Amino acid sequence: MPDGCLLRVPLEEDEVRKGLLVLAVCCGPVSGQVLGEGVREGLTSDDPATVLRSVEVYDRFAYRLELEDLRALSRSLRNRNAMRAAAPELQAVLERLGSVHPDPRIRARVLTRAPMLDTYARQVELRREIERLHGEGVTGVALWTAAAERAVELNLARGLGSNAEVMDATILDLGVAFNGSSLRGHLSTYDTLFGWAPGADPLLDAALEELGGRSSVLGFAGYALDHADEASDFRPDLHDGTQAQINHSSFFVNLAYVVGLHDPVTPHLANLKHETIDPGASMADFRASQVGIVVGLALRMHREADGDPRLIPTVIGAAFSETPEAYAFPQGPEGADLSDVVQVVEGVSQQVSDSPAGPGLGGRAISAAEEGIIRGLNVVRGDPQR
Repeated sequence: MPDGCLLRVPLEEDEVRKGLLVLAVCCGPVSGQVLGEGVREGLTSDDPATVLRSVEVYDRFAYRLELEDLRALSRSLRNRNAMRAAAPELQAVLERLGSVHPDPRIRARVLTRAPMLDTYARQVELRREIERLHGEGVTGVALWTAAAERAVELNLARGLGSNAEVMDATILDLGVAFNGSSLRGHLSTYDTLFGWAPGADPLLDAALEELGGRSSVLGFAGYALDHADEASDFRPDLHDGTQAQINHSSFFVNLAYVVGLHDPVTPHLANLKHETIDPGASMADFRASQVGIVVGLALRMHREADGDPRLIPTVIGAAFSETPEAYAFPQGPEGADLSDVVQVVEGVSQQVSDSPAGPGLGGRAISAAEEGIIRGLNVVRGDPQR
């Protein structure tokens, strides 16, 4: 193998990512260049459209790429702009290189490396779908459930070995899309504080390891994905009048899914801490987070029972939407009737919203005390309506 043909390509996330994705390409001598410098530079442009145009040219001429072209391709795989704009297309270029390039050494090596981009490509595809829907005016719960449906589809297409694996990947995909790097940060904090204790949830370590191989830079769709007024389709008691209610609720779904089966108390305490100490507190946030905890725990129990991951969007929609009945027929009127599931989830969600600390006299007394604390602190902060 000639010197210099092993190109190490780090994929970093906010200067924190560790590890190297190694793209090994054994390159022959440089001959007449097929691609111009403008095409090669376009791979790492700040403009997503320029990146996509350059990738398209690379795909078209994959069978004739030379050393300088391959070096530019390697650079694009460690460039955030390029990966955020075109991770699926860059993966397709690698696959095409492995199919049509005349050098068998390049074909063999590239084909072993292309699958390493699977996670990044899937993150970008999900983020693009969220951005597309949001651009068409889809917001709030409708956007959240549509993203969940797409995430399930993408993970089912991977041919994973079990429903549990599909559910785990889908929940984390949605967490990265709606919570970005904060999801891993908060789970790491939980791990530091409680992960050492006997009986800690084994899914926590698995989730942190999986999130360590992802890039929130590529997958995060943003905070402001809802209406800030009555146009939101969140149930009114679960909407705090901001555009970030998916972001807020999604985190607690993830937290409870990962740790709630073994530790149902800490997520509730984290919610109470957030609404009493952190800025922006509201009773609607407190209720929505508590509903998110119950949803996450319910989905985790569904996972443990080897349940169908396609139920995820229905559960989210029934729990949070002001029109839960809209989620009773997820495959259309000719598909399965999930009205019973929707009715149960809606009822539990309403019960949790009415008494976040639990049912019964004790739960209602604690809930009343927590509400009093939250509202009292908001009066002190000058925001008595929250």
